[in-house]
Amino acid sequence: GKECGEVENGTNVPRMTAREFRAALVILGGDGKPLPEREAARILYHSVRTIRNWRAGRAPIPPLAAEKLIRLVRIARTGKNWRKFAHL
Repeated sequence: GKECGEVENGTNVPRMTAREFRAALVILGGDGKPLPEREAARILYHSVRTIRNWRAGRAPIPPLAAEKLIRLVRIARTGKNWRKFAHL
């Protein structure tokens, strides 16, 4: 299957599944707990309801939101404080 953030059809549009979205929230949340929906909503500039729909797979995750999450996960994996970069 595709890797998280892998391009599709030769375009540079990140694709993220609901499962990948949930996994990213757990990485960002730390201690094995997902990032709270309210914080995810603030970081991604969407409503809590939209975050819930993305988590459940009821709505597609927009490329810009996927791209931002992928970037923040990469920062988190280096051990840096990803929250400093969350609103850039």
